[in-house]
Amino acid sequence: MLKMKNFKLTIILLMIGLFVGVLGLNVAVAQEEYNLVLGTYSSESHITSQAFKFFAQRVREKTDGQVNFTAHYGTLAGAGDVLPLVKDGTVDIGMFLPFYYPAEFNLTSVKEMPYAAY
Repeated sequence: MLKMKNFKLTIILLMIGLFVGVLGLNVAVAQEEYNLVLGTYSSESHITSQAFKFFAQRVREKTDGQVNFTAHYGTLAGAGDVLPLVKDGTVDIGMFLPFYYPAEFNLTSVKEMPYAAY
């Protein structure tokens, strides 16, 4: 009978230790911070850049500062150079118009045809 009690106690303590260990692991992962880099050809005062600033602020608030953004407005690339920067990992996020890359985004060219948007 004593062996059975010790066995149950050992199992319970192992489960508690495992549970606390998993919680500790989640807390350690949650403490990591991320800095994402944005590249766009637009100026900082452009409406899309202003929208991104609002988005970045909201993400920063919702993640308690664990996700941050560094934005490069019109300094890294021209209008037709943003996608290659995303592809090679220079930036994490690229804001661009798909018509600069018709080969990569061929389906978006349909909406640019005259009267197709109506």
